[in-house]
Amino acid sequence: LLGEGFDLLADAVADLQSPEIRGEVVISCPPAMTTLWLIKAITPLLSSHPELRIGLRSSVEWKAVIGSDVDLCIRYGNGVWKNHRTILLREVELFPVCSPAVAAGLQAPHDLHGVPLLYATDDNDWETWFSCVKMSTMPQIRHYMGNDFLAIETAANGFGVAIGDDVTCRYYLDRGVLVRPFAERKKSNRSFYLIERNRPNQNIAIRTVKEWILNNFSKDWD
Repeated sequence: LLGEGFDLLADAVADLQSPEIRGEVVISCPPAMTTLWLIKAITPLLSSHPELRIGLRSSVEWKAVIGSDVDLCIRYGNGVWKNHRTILLREVELFPVCSPAVAAGLQAPHDLHGVPLLYATDDNDWETWFSCVKMSTMPQIRHYMGNDFLAIETAANGFGVAIGDDVTCRYYLDRGVLVRPFAERKKSNRSFYLIERNRPNQNIAIRTVKEWILNNFSKDWD
């Protein structure tokens, strides 16, 4: 314990003496979050710290959460990852999204029977949203796209309706590429979390990126 304390002190002194935040920080992030938020928002941070390098792992695989080279993870889930620290980034509400052209043919949720529904990997988010609307039967035209980004991008290109949220879809919603055809929203039973490995010390580069994520994630969607 004493030796560990000296190691922590030495790291802190080294950080204070460092003229620049330097080193690589590996971030694992879902594909839609990587493409539609992270790479668009992180430019000012990297410009301010030219010696800081970011390694991106665009993935929804759970194995990446415990990958030996991954420093920080953003994941959409229930917040329980054994032997890891988790910080709630944001709770989200779910709603269908589609292109304006597709939306023109949708007057009520029942109209979803006539269009393809786009799923990422499972039924959870669509089933959650359908629980807030009165429909006797579920639409049967379904496509499983493999990840959230492909589902959203397919909808943005005018095919079908994806299930979205106010975080993942914000970029396209703000620009009118995607629209919400219905007013109904339903709180998801999953949320976005920042996950990090339990370790006694964390270098200044990782701490800097972690604080940037915490500050900007909440700011960008308020």
